Amino acid sequence: MLTEVPVEQRFDSLIKRLLDKSVIPLLGAGVSFGEKKEGEKQLANEIAVTNTMKCKVCKILNKEFVCEDPDDDENRSCDKLLGNLCEEFLWEEGRNGNLDGSYKKLVVDILEIDKFAELSICPAHRYISFLAREDLIEEVITTNYDNCLSRALEVTYRDRSEKAELISDLNQYRALSGKRYSENRQPLLKVYHINGSA
Repeated sequence: MLTEVPVEQRFDSLIKRLLDKSVIPLLGAGVSFGEKKEGEKQLANEIAVTNTMKCKVCKILNKEFVCEDPDDDENRSCDKLLGNLCEEFLWEEGRNGNLDGSYKKLVVDILEIDKFAELSICPAHRYISFLAREDLIEEVITTNYDNCLSRALEVTYRDRSEKAELISDLNQYRALSGKRYSENRQPLLKVYHINGSA
């Protein structure tokens, strides 16, 4: 039988790992969803945003399970994953031979990924930036398209000549992933945008 580890012990273990530089934060959608656009009310919660995106793709694909109210958190009429619907969309659209145009239509027109650039920086982004500033973390992995972490790093690193290296494609990965120090021998933070750069 497993015994629960006391909170203090878990916290001490986390601090030790931070000091050993063996923590790599992974930021997913939960970090930014629920944040607001600059100067506006809350953007939306994760479920509502995902449902809205799924419904837009479903309508274009003429699926039977088109949502009636995508902003309703309880609306579960579409049981497909957003990623699967997007792949299906690209498969259908790509048949005409214009896959680049299909990607642009999906990312910009349907999913409106560009609006993620308007999200406010939240406390988690700031805390990770402060840890990076103190050279306690060397790498961050993010699945998010928003630029909240990048903006938080800019503010945090404002008086340092070195900036974080943002890695969003294979060439950048090959050139930078093994690099630990900048040209000035400062520790180098690498931020991996594993979805690519919007």
